[in-house]
Amino acid sequence: MKVFGKDWFVAVFLILAVTLLFGCGPKIKTDEGEISFNNGKVEIKDNETGETVNIKDGKVEIKDDEGTSTLTIEEGKMELQDKDGNALFQTSESGGLSLPGGFPEDIIPIIGDSTIAMASKDGSTEEGEVYSINLQVKKEAEEVYKFYDDLLKDTQDYFSMKANPTYSLAGQKEDYIFSILVRPGLKGEGTASVTMGVEHVVD
Repeated sequence: MKVFGKDWFVAVFLILAVTLLFGCGPKIKTDEGEISFNNGKVEIKDNETGETVNIKDGKVEIKDDEGTSTLTIEEGKMELQDKDGNALFQTSESGGLSLPGGFPEDIIPIIGDSTIAMASKDGSTEEGEVYSINLQVKKEAEEVYKFYDDLLKDTQDYFSMKANPTYSLAGQKEDYIFSILVRPGLKGEGTASVTMGVEHVVD
């Protein structure tokens, strides 16, 4: 959707101005589509693709020919779900999120004393899923590195690098290509941050 062009920006600005003045808004049309505001709900429609974006009460619904995805924004947390309600992307300032469905935890385990601060999943079973995970861990970065190094050092095409205070690991275990970046956590001594990418290779 081309909703961020100059015409759309002007239209959104006008809607906000009218809403502040009168409490409701008109339907504003441009060459690319239209934007309307009614009873606290904003709807953006793309004439070319037929896609629509609805925004109300902290939720953004994106409708296209594949269904409706929902983006929910709450205090300190954001989540994007597909048409079936599966989480495609999650982030939380306080952590405590769940792993995306299908993540191969038996192959690339999650270290103990950790919380999930960001999780996303892309792709499909047929094409190969791609997972991105961020962990906040109550351990020193070197201890976290040693955990994954001991666990994965005998895997295919394994690579590791220590460049204090950052550690990197990559390789392939069974049908999954992985890359792991470990660095000191933002909460100071005794904490670490882990950024993990895992891709399912489909023949």
